[in-house]
Amino acid sequence: MATFPELLRPLKLGRYTLRNRIIMAPLTRCQATEDGHVPRTESMLKYYEDRASAGLIIAEATMVQPNYTGFLTEPGIYSDAQIEEWRKIVDAVHKKGGLIFLQLIHAGRAGIPEKILQQSKSDQDPLAGRLLAASAIPIKDHRIPAYFAASGEKETYGVPEELTDDEVRNGIIPLFVEGAKNAIFKAGFDGVEIHGANGYLLDAFFRESSNKRQSGPYAGTTIDTRCQLIYDVTKSVCDAVGSDRVGLRISPLNGVHGMIDSNPEALTKHLCKKIEPLSLAYLHYLRGDMVNQQIGDVVAWVRGSYSGVKISNLRYDFEEADQQIREGKVDAVAFGAKFIANPDLVERAQQNWPLNEPRPETYYTRTAVGYNDYPTYNK
Repeated sequence: MATFPELLRPLKLGRYTLRNRIIMAPLTRCQATEDGHVPRTESMLKYYEDRASAGLIIAEATMVQPNYTGFLTEPGIYSDAQIEEWRKIVDAVHKKGGLIFLQLIHAGRAGIPEKILQQSKSDQDPLAGRLLAASAIPIKDHRIPAYFAASGEKETYGVPEELTDDEVRNGIIPLFVEGAKNAIFKAGFDGVEIHGANGYLLDAFFRESSNKRQSGPYAGTTIDTRCQLIYDVTKSVCDAVGSDRVGLRISPLNGVHGMIDSNPEALTKHLCKKIEPLSLAYLHYLRGDMVNQQIGDVVAWVRGSYSGVKISNLRYDFEEADQQIREGKVDAVAFGAKFIANPDLVERAQQNWPLNEPRPETYYTRTAVGYNDYPTYNK
């Protein structure tokens, strides 16, 4: 009998049946080109192919707005060149019997100012060349890490412009819809995950520290209106590609990028009830705060408010993950650092083999070091 039987059981997720409940979390690794944000298949194909035994791979945060970069060398899903290279990666994962979703992101106020503001503004693309956010509030007490900054040195985040309601409806939401259609219908992904977490654009509308809008459908004045953009984006994507191929990720406690909310429990529960009728493939959440600013039981909040498939993430070991699935608290667990360091993570769980330790200093090297050099287990 397997040591972690619950983790290794199949799971019905949307239109798919996962082979196991060990999910590969979306992990920014900065392996795309800086010019064009095209996936570099010479490194990325092997990286994802090697991890195809995951119940589901959720591929890294991928830009929906052209050149709106938050990581300097993250991939996009808006050009023919990007789609062509992603298709090669998806095909490789499928040949290994794997399933792969793509996470869709708009960086919002966490974008890199000098890379975004240097773009030409035009009537054809009224969002280009502008740093965009829920409100004109910059990220404070955080700086752009040197490995993401264009200069190679830590930089200050810029002061963003507040999007109008019309720009949200006619600009931002269609970007996510087009990204989802490109991912599924052109690149062949099995589904998409909407990135509503970690202080990026959708999360900035979601939480009150960054949403100071005083009126309108996306106002920061009520819990319901703060949930509205995540709902509208998610529903629009569901309408375009089918709800059984759409997941959503949130991080109601995470303080990264200066985020906080006075009542994260009520906010989480309200969003869960609001999206319940959409019948998503899954809801994926970060269960804690990566900067240890707030505490709360996100697992319990979601469990009591949402009946769909629930994927929890952040600092799990196999024992705790297996136990929470057995107790009905979660349906699956997403692993990040463990998947970086162990391409054969599922096999290690099956056999209870020891794990490689990750090397955080190599997470964003943009080379093969720390990317494709972790060994599989050698018996």
